[in-house]
This record gives sequence, structure tokens and C-alpha cells, in this order.
Amino acid sequence: MFVYGFFGRGFFIIIRGYDATQDNFVLYCEIPFEIIDPKKGPAPVEFMTYNGMYGFKVYYSNPEVAGGLGWVPNPDPKNNTWRFYTWDAEQRKYVEIGEVIE
Repeated sequence: MFVYGFFGRGFFIIIRGYDATQDNFVLYCEIPFEIIDPKKGPAPVEFMTYNGMYGFKVYYSNPEVAGGLGWVPNPDPKNNTWRFYTWDAEQRKYVEIGEVIE
């Protein structure tokens, strides 16, 4: 199941699947994203082939969550970049490959 999650803590791409050995749904990824322009796009996710791998790119944006009085945010250097993810059969989840360079 592919889901856009719009939560109070941020926006997330969530992919879950059914694991017959566990007889349960399992989380394959939960990736924070941002919508660049709600009217003109692009969409925050694009399924594609990149460097010979099947997967998808996400416009990555990790929300800052305050840690209390005097907390100073440490910005995520991946913020506001397109990141590519592909399926890792050994780990049985989607893994980040890196920034999409076009």
C-alpha cells in the first residue's frame, strides 16, 4: 500500500506490505517529503528508473521538531533535494541510494 501521510509532525511517503510469514502488514518505508508547488507541481514522488535501478524519487524534507527550551535545530543536509529509493531484497525494505542528479 502506498500512502501519502499528512500528519501534525510532517508529510510522509509510507509504503506497507503484507508479510505472510508474520501474517501482518509491515512498514517498508516512511520518508518525509515536501510539496514544492501545490498548484503547478511537480508531484513530490516520481516512480522511475535511475542508474539502472527501479524505484522512486522523493522531494525530501525532514521537519524540524523542537527539543525543548534552548533547543537549536540542526538542519538536515538532505532537505529540499530529490532523493532516490529502491527495493533492497535482503533487508526487505526501500533504501535510500542518494541524491538524484539530472
